[in-house]
Amino acid sequence: MRTCTIPNCGKPHRARGLCGTHYGQQNPNRHKPKQSPCAWCGTMVTRWGGGGRKYGASCSAACRRYLGYGNTPSASRALVHTPREARRDTRPRPDRKPRWFVSGVCRICATPFVSIHSQVTCSPECQAQSQADTRRDHKHRYRARKRSAYLKPVSPLAIYRRDGWACRLCGDPIDQGVDPQADLAPSLDHIIPLANGGTHEPGNVWAAHRGCNARRSNRPFVLVGRAKRQVATLF
Repeated sequence: MRTCTIPNCGKPHRARGLCGTHYGQQNPNRHKPKQSPCAWCGTMVTRWGGGGRKYGASCSAACRRYLGYGNTPSASRALVHTPREARRDTRPRPDRKPRWFVSGVCRICATPFVSIHSQVTCSPECQAQSQADTRRDHKHRYRARKRSAYLKPVSPLAIYRRDGWACRLCGDPIDQGVDPQADLAPSLDHIIPLANGGTHEPGNVWAAHRGCNARRSNRPFVLVGRAKRQVATLF
């Protein structure tokens, strides 16, 4: 087996009497880009080192087609054709795709809006609130399915507006801009709890503070100050 001709180097021969390491040290520019004319139109193009071209360098797909790359019958003519000046397409072209505008009313704040995206909210804040409401509704539906309860679509925002943004357990107003984890945050409370055989439908839910909802739990009564009253007597 041939080895490198550099003294004290026993690596296998690769090219011109040298191993791969010494050949790379003596030819550091062999992989650098080079400028060469297009073989069809003469435009200067950048070519990277390594690998030859059957008919020479080309600057575009059209020139490659004329040079005979692929199954085209013009390869024989390309070898004898004289270079020509590069052609430029001066036709006006749009710089981007046409936009489709979407208009509607925000699902959260009921504000009319126009957007370039398919969405149902007018701002990132309303979008975050809508996503939080959707997650809570999915949680209620999951709990209802586990108990084989009757299901019907429930819109939290529609329930809050129906009840006038007031807690049906304590009667105080609900703060719409409070932290969702706060006690005064809005939540949906089942009039007949799911654990007691209730259903998940608009007629069995009402608006309540998150803290009031947690204190009631699955009890059949509600606490208003020191008094107790049955849920069935509230309607």
